[in-house]
Amino acid sequence: PVVCFVDPAAPQDMPHHQRIADGVVDSGRAWISTTTVSGQPTIRVCITSHHTTTRHVDTLVDLLENARR
Repeated sequence: PVVCFVDPAAPQDMPHHQRIADGVVDSGRAWISTTTVSGQPTIRVCITSHHTTTRHVDTLVDLLENARR
């Protein structure tokens, strides 16, 4: 599945969303990207492996939270 979401702290700020995505990717633990949906900057996550577990998603959430700081 593909999930796109917005950081409510800066909903229209694409550089902010890109910094978050870059922080996650730079960790080497997950790959995400940014895109625009209906003119709205978003972070895009695509889960492609059938081996993905809740633990992996929890790790991604932690990485996102850390990158927001």
